[in-house]
Amino acid sequence: MSNESPITTLIDYLLEQWMNTFNRKEESIQAGNIVAISLLDLHKEKKINIDTGRDNLRYLYSKGCFRATNAKRLFNLQRLAAVDDTEELCLAEGALPNGVMLKQEEFDTLRIFEVKLELQGKNQKSIIKPVALENIARHMGDFDSGLGLVKFLKDCDVPVYLINYPNTKWRMLDDLFRVLASSTEEEHHQLLLTILEEFCHPLRYGGDRGKALEMQDFIADQICYDDYYFGYLKGGISKVEAHDPDTGIILAEIETDRETRNKENYA
Repeated sequence: MSNESPITTLIDYLLEQWMNTFNRKEESIQAGNIVAISLLDLHKEKKINIDTGRDNLRYLYSKGCFRATNAKRLFNLQRLAAVDDTEELCLAEGALPNGVMLKQEEFDTLRIFEVKLELQGKNQKSIIKPVALENIARHMGDFDSGLGLVKFLKDCDVPVYLINYPNTKWRMLDDLFRVLASSTEEEHHQLLLTILEEFCHPLRYGGDRGKALEMQDFIADQICYDDYYFGYLKGGISKVEAHDPDTGIILAEIETDRETRNKENYA
């Protein structure tokens, strides 16, 4: 028996439905981009009471998890979730609907995932300062196209429902970084660090090691304020705890490695 709450079960159902549509589109260009939300199916498959499902859908709507812009689809979604005065209006006309069809792009799946973390108590203060993450996102956004960045994130094993695209390039990256850095889950922190590390690989710059090292230096100068550092000669990002008795030695070694690397590559 699952210990998941009804609302996290609803979130999993929404992401599952969204992914099913995404996968169909990947398999066939003729597949549509419509995602069905059915409270009847939720009740049948997940044992969630229809009224509970409606209440939880209303909550997700209030948290900015949907961005329906088409007037008809927006009204249908509001009816399904019994939002604001729509409930009174619909009850006057008859029973509230139990299903609705939305386009894929009308789901903010990253926000839906973020709300799930919040509900599970798995969010915290960002492990890296938000302004540093924004600086990195803006800088990275200058080095590739939107689709190129999407492919890069997929290659880093970022789930597609966490990639908020189409979007401004830097904002797509910043939104993802924010969610990963504010999670309590170590796997999310590691995914963030992997993205930053992989973006510094020379092959991203046509094999130009100098450009790759410039990116590495830029990122290093942003994340060091939260005690994260590149191991320059060995590669990879790690955290150096301020209370570690060997901190001074470690930081001196990192700086020496950086100087050595610069002499080798810029001589």
